[in-house]
Amino acid sequence: LIESEAAKLRYDKDFVHPRTNKPGAYFYKPDSKADEKLVSRRTTNLIEALDRQRGWSERTVDQQESDKAARLTGDRTHAALRNIITRYSENLQGTQVTALDRHGVTEGQYAMLKNYVEGMLKKYPPGSIFLPEITVYNKTADIAGTIDLLVIKPDGTIDIFDWKTINMSGKVS
Repeated sequence: LIESEAAKLRYDKDFVHPRTNKPGAYFYKPDSKADEKLVSRRTTNLIEALDRQRGWSERTVDQQESDKAARLTGDRTHAALRNIITRYSENLQGTQVTALDRHGVTEGQYAMLKNYVEGMLKKYPPGSIFLPEITVYNKTADIAGTIDLLVIKPDGTIDIFDWKTINMSGKVS
């Protein structure tokens, strides 16, 4: 993905996509004169299609409510991780400008995430670039998604991370 293409994408977590009837959609604006266009698919739609191919049944109302709570936990955790990674990168560069923001996770949960992520990032060689929450878009397939963490090492090799969360409420205070 060319960097200029990524800048043309916008994600709206509250927009209900008319095709899937689920919240969350990407919009693409190819240039300043063009109208914004709804991206037809998200990468999560591919997972849902695979689930249907496997014959997995539709989610019950109770499961859908549980899914909403899990999404909230995931959103908060991802935002806290983005804050931790951004602050870590700024600290390495001597340009600490981003304020600490736990994004709704408890102090204990934030500390646990910070210790884990910073321990992992410290293992990378000096000069590595840490890019959290990178949006990617394939114009040909009209599909968009987000890479949770992209790490570019000085030799040009890339590591891609996709965070998975569990309900951490009540585990650490």
